[in-house]
Parts: sequence; structure tokens; C-alpha cells
Amino acid sequence: MTEVIPLPTGKALADIVADHEKLREELEDRRELDRMIAAVSSDFLDASGGWTGDVIQKALKRVAEFAGATRGIAFLGPEGDGEGGLFFEWISEADSEASFETVTSRAFSVFLPRLRQDKLMVVSQKSDVATLNFEQRRWMRSHGFRAMVGLHLRSRDGKEGGICLFGGPGEEYLWPEELMMRLLKTVEGLFISSMCQVELTMELKKRESLASALINATTDSAVLMDIEGTVLAINRSFACRLKTSPEHIKGKIFYCFIPPFLARFRRKQVSEVVRSGQPVRFQDDNNGLILSNVIYPVFNVQGGVEQVAFYSHDITPLKEAETNVRNLTRELVMAQEGERQRIAYDLHDNVAQELATLKISCDTLVDAGRRSPRELEKTVTGFSDILQHSINTVREMAYALQPPNTDKMSLVDAIYNYCEEFKQRFGICVDFHTAGMHNVVPDREHNHHIQRIIQEALTNVWKHAGAQRVVIRLVAAHPHVILRIDDDGKGFDVARRMEEGDWEKRMGLKGMENRARLIKGRARIESTPGEGTRLCFEIPAEQCDEMNGHTESNLYYPLFT
Repeated sequence: MTEVIPLPTGKALADIVADHEKLREELEDRRELDRMIAAVSSDFLDASGGWTGDVIQKALKRVAEFAGATRGIAFLGPEGDGEGGLFFEWISEADSEASFETVTSRAFSVFLPRLRQDKLMVVSQKSDVATLNFEQRRWMRSHGFRAMVGLHLRSRDGKEGGICLFGGPGEEYLWPEELMMRLLKTVEGLFISSMCQVELTMELKKRESLASALINATTDSAVLMDIEGTVLAINRSFACRLKTSPEHIKGKIFYCFIPPFLARFRRKQVSEVVRSGQPVRFQDDNNGLILSNVIYPVFNVQGGVEQVAFYSHDITPLKEAETNVRNLTRELVMAQEGERQRIAYDLHDNVAQELATLKISCDTLVDAGRRSPRELEKTVTGFSDILQHSINTVREMAYALQPPNTDKMSLVDAIYNYCEEFKQRFGICVDFHTAGMHNVVPDREHNHHIQRIIQEALTNVWKHAGAQRVVIRLVAAHPHVILRIDDDGKGFDVARRMEEGDWEKRMGLKGMENRARLIKGRARIESTPGEGTRLCFEIPAEQCDEMNGHTESNLYYPLFT
């Protein structure tokens, strides 16, 4: 007996074909979803070490295009903050920007409550708008209807945000909720991880920029490194000391750029800073360069030391100044001792001897009177000569100790009077010229040292030079005063005389140099045996703005004999 198998009717056959086509399309959709997810995952995997907004933008584009959306937005920020910390938007070329104003993460604050509750929010058709609350419907009306699907995001550190896809203006979409859930849930972790890493990268770059700005803001040599010695930031000054560039050393181990013995010592110092949490201060002498150094701890939020900042300040000029001050003080003390010794010699060899002679003569005065009136007169006349010589000696000593008086006269007037007295006392011609000094306001200390330099120079001319004529020029040349003293004496060997001055207990040339240095000036001594001597001094001085009623003519002092 033959079994008859009934064939499907035309309608049933059509239903079978339709179901088959539907299954085939669904399968193709799922395969396409798998390919898209694989592509998005590949985008993030290929971005190892280079987390930037471009990676998220590319993945956002893939997700939006798969869903047929014309816009895609991803944002993440502190919970409850409408202004999300990170915001990314992709816009299809088919969706002109004029059709949908730029949306910030703040706009989605109206949707966040529902996203937190439902996790996935789908508005595919205009009829779905009725399910929204008042503020959400108002937002839709203000921007024009667009199909929308959104997924709530929450990171482990408490930040929240979302991924939102939009259709074209006024278009309705048939977005299967199950498919969109699978799509967005699959990429949820990738977007959260990538945006968190972008945020950390941005924060790291921000800190590096701040550290670099702080390090380069100082004129000191500075380097910031972690506790292992990896250079995080370094300024050009420190890099030059290490004979490298900031770009080359950054990211490398600091200790590799210094000698091994010094590297071991620096590691111990850094370890001490990390252990104690206190800065370490020390000084180095680096081939004549004296450095004042300090290593500071940099703490993390837990209070532990995670970095150290190494600052180095060049104090060579300061040390040299301290040495100069010590040397100058010693030389001035020696000069004082020399002056005391000279006064003692003058008192002993002149005044004391003459007084002793007077005493002896007094003892014989009565005998001389008995012998004859002429003998008595001769003896008394001798007394007068000895007393006059003693008076002259004491006056010269006082004259040498007392500089020209400027309490009641200007510097120029005081020098002029001193030169006049010097000419009259010692018969040596002195020409004194000055120019521009009406604009100069030297303080009392400068006045004193200028006078003492001139006094010492003229004393040397009288005692040692054997000169017949001296020319003194005092000229204002902003911002200095130039003093030049020339004589036509016998001259000397400058190097030899300066060497002798190192051990002689008197002021002399060294004293004049030191006086110039005390007021931040400079001295130059030129002399050749048989050809006279020239002394040049350059001394800082402040300038006046006004003439103060003086003219150049009454401030020009030629002194001729």
C-alpha cells in the first residue's frame, strides 16, 4: 500500500520560506555583530600604550555604523556631575551638523536617572516618546525627534556615563532591543576601560607638564625622578651638567649618567630621603664648581614617598665672595697693623728722639747761660728748631690719618682742596680735572674710599715715585665714575711690586685695589720703570636727573702750579 505524503499548500510554503529568510537574516545579523565586536576589540588591543581619544572615536564609529545610527556619543565623568570629564562624539557625513546641534554630556543628565534604572534605554519610534518623563520629552522636542538608544556606564572608581546612538532627523528605527543590548553590553567594558585609561593618561601628562613647568621655572639645576632613579622631568641646566639633553635622558635611569662611585652615594641619599621622608642637603665641589644641593621627597596621596626632586644651586660666586671678604678683611687688618707700626716708628724715631734731645739740652741750659749769652741763644734756637720739626712730624702723621673733610663740602671740592694742600706742602704739581660729576650722587662710603685712594696715590708719589707732576681726572660715565691718576715718576715693575705687597704690612697698591673692590669697583695699574705710573679705577655711582643748579663751568677744577 502506497503512503501518500500531503504537500504543503501555497500559503504554508510561503510561510516556511519567510521563516527561513528571517532566520537567515538574523544569523547574518549575528555574524555581522560578531565581526563588528571583533573589530572593536582589535581597535582597543592595537592601542596598547597609546590610549588616546582617537581609539575611542574609531570604536564609536564602528558601533554606530553597525546600528545604522548617524551619531554616536560616549561620555564618562564623576557621578552626578552633568559636565562629564571625558566626552567623545562621532557624526556621520550623511548627518549635517546643522540638523542637530552639538550635544554635551550635560544634556544627558535628564536621561541618566532612567539609564541608571533600566540600564538600557531604547526610543525607536515616535510613539516611544510617550514613555519618557516630562524633562526627557522636552529635550526630545527641543532637539527634534531622533531614534535613540543608550547604555548606562559605571566604572570601578565610581564614575558614570553612557554610550548613546542617534538616528537621522525624524526617522524611526526598528532596533531590536535584544540585539542592541548584546551589542552595547559587549563593548561596555572596552569603552569603560579605554576611557579610564585615557583619563589616567591625560592626568599623567598634566602632572608631567606641571612638573616640567616647575622644574624649568627655576634657574637652578633640577630633576624629578621616581625612587628607582627613572628621570620623569629634567631642566636643560641639569641635563647640560650631565652632558646630555632633556629629551635624551627623560625616561632613563639618572645614575647611568654619573660616575659609578657617585651613583652609589646618590642612591644612598635617595634611599635615606625615601625612608625618612625628610629632605637631604649637601654641598659638592665639582671641578671648582661649588654646588649647594637638596633632595626633596614627593609624597603620594597615601603619604608615601613616590618621587624625589633633586635641586642643585651654583654657589661658586658666593663662596668666592666669602673668600674675597676673608682675604680683604685679613689685608685690612694687616694694613691697620702696618699703619700702627708706621706711627710707632715715626713717634719713636722722630718725636721721641727729638724730645729726648730736648731733655738733654735742658739739662745743659743753665751751664750754657753761665758761659755766655750767645751760647744760651744758640741753645734756645736749637730747642725751637727741634720743637718745630716735632710739630711738623705730628701734623704729617695726622694729615695722613685724616682724609679730606667732606662733611661741609662736596666730593669734588674736598679733593680740590686736598690737592691744593698737597702741592703747597710737598711742591709737587697736581692737575685735577673733573667732568659730569654734577649728575653723580656717591654715597658717604663711596666718597670715603675715593678720597682714600687719591690720598694713598699721592702719598706714594711723594714717598716713592720722585715725580714732578701728577694729573688726576674724575669723570662721570654712566653708570660709573672713572678715576685716573697719572704721574711722571720713575715707575716700577707692577707684577713684582704686587707680589711684594702680599707680604708687606702696609696698604700701598693692594690697599687701593681692595678699596675699589669694597664698593664693587675695578682697578687697573699700569707702570714701567722709568716711564711713570697710571692708576685707573671704575666705580659704580648713581646718577641724578637734574643739574641741581650747577653748571659744568663751576665744576671744572684745573689745578696748576
